[in-house]
Amino acid sequence: FVDYVGLSAGVTYGCAPCGEGTEDTCETCDTSDCNTITETDTFQCYKYTFADSKWSKNEEKVTCHKMKASAIACNMPKEETTEEDSYTGNGCGGCGEMTDANCGTCSTGSCNEWETDSAATGISFFGIPIVAALFYFDVNCFTFIVLRKYEAILL
Repeated sequence: FVDYVGLSAGVTYGCAPCGEGTEDTCETCDTSDCNTITETDTFQCYKYTFADSKWSKNEEKVTCHKMKASAIACNMPKEETTEEDSYTGNGCGGCGEMTDANCGTCSTGSCNEWETDSAATGISFFGIPIVAALFYFDVNCFTFIVLRKYEAILL
């Protein structure tokens, strides 16, 4: 079993030594009932496709397989990654040998999607100038009222 991939291709559970060339994906054991199937979980992540010089998120999620004790991990290309060969992930697991400049990770299922324009962005974009204008108006209005009050006292 390979974390974030699933059962190793070409390797089956059984009572025999591992085949030649399967050292990275097969374990040989020598005690009774030692070849039990590893406890696993599944989770989902998004997969990305490169087209028209940019990455885009596929709508359908991929099912990822992990050992029960392993953490959930999803990967994705960074938005500024514009070369197809700079990100080689399939959505499942960490970035591995990909650089942080081209790959990002997260630790909950289906978490690997870019931030999008949200209502909060709209509120901050339009809301801050409005609050500033109201503050300016209130300060000037307060100053005007205070001056008028002192003017009445002094006269």
